[in-house]
Amino acid sequence: MSCVGTRVKQRTCVKHIGKPNGCLRVKSEDVLRRLRQAKSTNEDPQLIIVDVRDARGFQAGHILTALSMSCHTKTMAKRAIVEWDIMFGDQNGCPAPNMNDDSFCTQVSRVSGPSVLIYDQEGSCPFCKEDSSVEFFINTLLTRGNGVYFMDGKFAFHLAYCLTHCY
Repeated sequence: MSCVGTRVKQRTCVKHIGKPNGCLRVKSEDVLRRLRQAKSTNEDPQLIIVDVRDARGFQAGHILTALSMSCHTKTMAKRAIVEWDIMFGDQNGCPAPNMNDDSFCTQVSRVSGPSVLIYDQEGSCPFCKEDSSVEFFINTLLTRGNGVYFMDGKFAFHLAYCLTHCY
């Protein structure tokens, strides 16, 4: 049920227009509903869930299919981008683009596939803090053409319970 082996959904090389700071927001209840529906129908939920908490938080409990890409600091967020490129970079048919190079937009293939959901358990807006490392991670994914959503809020139940029981 994990999307790691599938193609990443590509969008245009522009941030989501008309959305706060370019990042689409989604409620935790909607995510849980989608995951439960996918499980009950035995289908792929078409989500790549990225948990940006530190390793200790991830190990304490996480959504079953989540990828751990800690963005606790800006350095860790940059490392998470490198990990992202290793996992998904070959699917674009070209090396990871230079952030300062506008010409890469024509190289990114437009493929259908899962959206990227950023989850940090806090559910606080990553764009509200000045120089946020999570904002850096999200903006990098948006610039590279990914459909990125940030989950508002947190799940109403204990996350460790999710390791074996949720959705």
